[in-house]
Amino acid sequence: MEGAKLPKISLAVIVAFTFLLVRPSMTLASTAATWNLQATVNPSPVQYPENWLSSVSCHSSVCFSVGNYEEDSTGIFDPMVQEWNGTTWALGSTPPVTGASSDSFSAISCTYANACTLVGSWLDASGSYWPLAERWNGTVWSVQAPVLPTGAANTNLTGVSCPKSTTGFDCEAIGSYSVNSVSQVLAEQWNGSYWAVQSVPAPAGSAFTGISCAAPTACVAVGYWQSSSNAFPLIERWNGTTWTVQPIETTNAGSLSGVGCPQVTACTAVGYIDQRSKGRPFGGPISEQWNGKTWTEELTPALGQHDRFFAGSFASVSCVTSVACEAVGGFGYGPLAEGWNGKTWSLQSAAAANSLTFFASISCTAATACTAVGQDAPDPDEEYINSFAERYA
Repeated sequence: MEGAKLPKISLAVIVAFTFLLVRPSMTLASTAATWNLQATVNPSPVQYPENWLSSVSCHSSVCFSVGNYEEDSTGIFDPMVQEWNGTTWALGSTPPVTGASSDSFSAISCTYANACTLVGSWLDASGSYWPLAERWNGTVWSVQAPVLPTGAANTNLTGVSCPKSTTGFDCEAIGSYSVNSVSQVLAEQWNGSYWAVQSVPAPAGSAFTGISCAAPTACVAVGYWQSSSNAFPLIERWNGTTWTVQPIETTNAGSLSGVGCPQVTACTAVGYIDQRSKGRPFGGPISEQWNGKTWTEELTPALGQHDRFFAGSFASVSCVTSVACEAVGGFGYGPLAEGWNGKTWSLQSAAAANSLTFFASISCTAATACTAVGQDAPDPDEEYINSFAERYA
């Protein structure tokens, strides 16, 4: 689909800001499961092979992943869906949004193999961004109509969670929008018929980036709130009636990007902090654990130090139980993967798809059955990036 030029994502810039540039030696956890690369599909024809996967969701042996690709040298980007059938990845086909000059997919959640919802944003001819959602029924994708908040501009949905329910159609989507150039958090609920905006208390300058629902009436959204000089982690809970801000242990600057809630009383939120914490002399990946009453910061293995006192980052987490989680992200120029056993985090050896490799999302159907996706590049200064996937089994 023809589209207007979207801002090009520079993986080198992301990694240079986010991850340690020199990787020290690390002690890896021994495990029977291993990470192995899978072959994803590049859209064809690919004159300028820049594409990336930003989210993945799996049910049984089937996975769906969403992202975007560059269709030509003009910098026009289009959305893409890839499906894993247990053996290979294949490109899917989604319908265009009426009135869109371009659209972008950010996140996906599959309740079943034949029931998925993806979210993102689309760009109109005037340059305004609108929220986007599409639904998979096992055969085709269909466009839905998320609601634009009153007075909102540049709205983007960045996360979605569709828990099992009696109707099978409940979903919560989150993201952000701007009012007078100031970011505000956004939460919308799908009830099987329509999307409705929810009221969310949050400071101005806040944004949601990830969400997980153990049930339609038990969701956790994470992201950040912005002060005059720094961003700080933000967690909110949905109880079926209202959203409430949650007190968390860390008070350091940083952000949360992903959360996994295998049950109502157990959640793991991940991201990064850029200051010292609990005696550690520098920042890095962060984990906050919810036990049904309080959030507690759990240390991850020390990775190293950056000149900005920042080292590594988690982008996503998936938990099948309260004592079996997998978190992924990036560190230095390579991928970062760690496992949580209910007490400690342990480093794992993930395969590097290229000289520059970064995990963006993970989905697990069992403790040793996970799929992670992201992007890679031939070298840190390479302009073009590619999608990749890995399987942990």
